[in-house]
Amino acid sequence: MEPFKLSNGNPTRILAIHQGAELYGSDRSFAQCVQGIRKAFPDAQLDVKLGHNGPLEEFLRPHSDKIIIDDLWIARKSRLFRLVLLGGPHLLWNVIRHARDIWNYDLIYINTIVVLDYVILSLVMPKSSVIHVREIPDDSAFGKLMKFIVRSSKSLLICNSRATLEAYQPVKAGHGLVIHNGVNVERATMKKREKQDSFNIVVLGRISSWKGQDLLLHAIAQMPEKLKQRVKLKIIGSAFEGNEHLERELHDFVAANALETIVEFVPFTQNVSAFYGWADLVVNPSRKAEPFGRVIVEAMANALPVVAAAHGGPLEIVENDKTGLLFTPNDASSLADSLARLAQDADLCTEFRENGYKKYIEDFTEEKMQTKLVDAIKTWIKH
Repeated sequence: MEPFKLSNGNPTRILAIHQGAELYGSDRSFAQCVQGIRKAFPDAQLDVKLGHNGPLEEFLRPHSDKIIIDDLWIARKSRLFRLVLLGGPHLLWNVIRHARDIWNYDLIYINTIVVLDYVILSLVMPKSSVIHVREIPDDSAFGKLMKFIVRSSKSLLICNSRATLEAYQPVKAGHGLVIHNGVNVERATMKKREKQDSFNIVVLGRISSWKGQDLLLHAIAQMPEKLKQRVKLKIIGSAFEGNEHLERELHDFVAANALETIVEFVPFTQNVSAFYGWADLVVNPSRKAEPFGRVIVEAMANALPVVAAAHGGPLEIVENDKTGLLFTPNDASSLADSLARLAQDADLCTEFRENGYKKYIEDFTEEKMQTKLVDAIKTWIKH
């Protein structure tokens, strides 16, 4: 193939890269972005490269010409030791092996910064690469390394929130912008909640040390007994391989605090809409600042009230006391107070449902996100 050839200013060969193939938030966001890129460049060769097989492939197949399953070097803190002592040669080989894609494609779209081999390649790529940044690194040595690499990249950095972009400052002038995630759901049915015995809560996402499932359990354990017995909680999601102990710790806490009749654990499933239909409230209890908070927007799109920790991306989504409630991060008592308030006030829940859905329509639809993404890509490759 000839290197970097545009047709009427548009890319003719596009590669979109993503670490996984499940259907968690970043996976669904990637599928939406691929769909938007396909709509904008219908005549381009659009290839997708994934780190492994999985259900995401079925969502991508109608919008891509080819799905490539390849060995990608995925950066996680748990792999820092491996990176330093064991993974260096493997990473270097991957960088060299993938370098040919610089010449084979006019545009390379890298979803998330954890695809480290391609992010490293972005240091030398021409102005034909885009990194969709969906992570806020911590202050560890690993986090500082990732910040340095991303800041030094020649790519356009599309960040999913102002909080994410701020975490990487200083970014090269003209290289960073914010595009909030969008979601697409069938039109929600909003109705006033009738009085009932249970108050149904959903927390959805990867089980990890920072997602806050443990904090939510502590908050429910603190609620007054009569109110607590009305609560039904579904924890939907699974841990990464190697982190199964986090799930066991949650189960142990439930048993130790006699919450077995209140809490149900559900392995991650594709059919999350059924759980939104069951829920009265969606909670985002993250201990660390969420880069965005896609589940919050999905809740609003389903006309559900939300409770979220007051840091990171959720501050750009939730209007406190209008579309939901914000609680003090890492404070189980503050979270418990928010849960109790909504469990006892059906009218407030209805108000949050209506306001949240309106905000979703105004700011967070899939169509709005895709339009902004494509406009940013077109501007970048032509400037």
